[in-house]
Amino acid sequence: QFKDSLRRLHVTWVDFATSSIQYPHLTTLYIDDCQFAQLEFIYRSFPNLRSLSLWMGQEGDLLEEEEIEGHRESNIRSQARGRWESLTHIQSSILSLYMLGVQCKVQNLDLQSSYLETEGGRKLSIILSDLSPSSLQLRLSVPEFDTSKLGEFLMPLKKTLASLYLHINIHGESYVDLRPTLVSNLPASRSHLR
Repeated sequence: QFKDSLRRLHVTWVDFATSSIQYPHLTTLYIDDCQFAQLEFIYRSFPNLRSLSLWMGQEGDLLEEEEIEGHRESNIRSQARGRWESLTHIQSSILSLYMLGVQCKVQNLDLQSSYLETEGGRKLSIILSDLSPSSLQLRLSVPEFDTSKLGEFLMPLKKTLASLYLHINIHGESYVDLRPTLVSNLPASRSHLR
């Protein structure tokens, strides 16, 4: 009964499945604890989405790499049948967004993850290539992470990034200067770094 009026929706523990019902006016969607979200069904239900926050709730689970990659590939293939043109903002974790496999340009990307290790850095780099945001907010806890790799992981944004906000908690370190690795890998002339 809300399909013609709903503009914002916040759902938890939902399973998106095939549905012929569309919510054409819905522009903001927050999904929490949506295990193995299937992008095709979300897109079909909310084709005019502008802001998506999605948390698959699997950050702490020990998923097999084949399971992660299989889910991502399925979501990427489904976008041949339709993808968002209107999406401008995404908020998610690295693993959730990697598995969702969204393949469209967005203006603002807000990534929050509990831990970033080398494999997570590879996934981060792929996400940045997929979405090419001009504004990136990155909130991470990094246990024993080689900070020189951060610039390498952000390399896909070298030509598009205009604003970067980093909040990085590096365990065991009182202060780490990330500027040298970032300056050499990002377009300093037009970037705003906090």
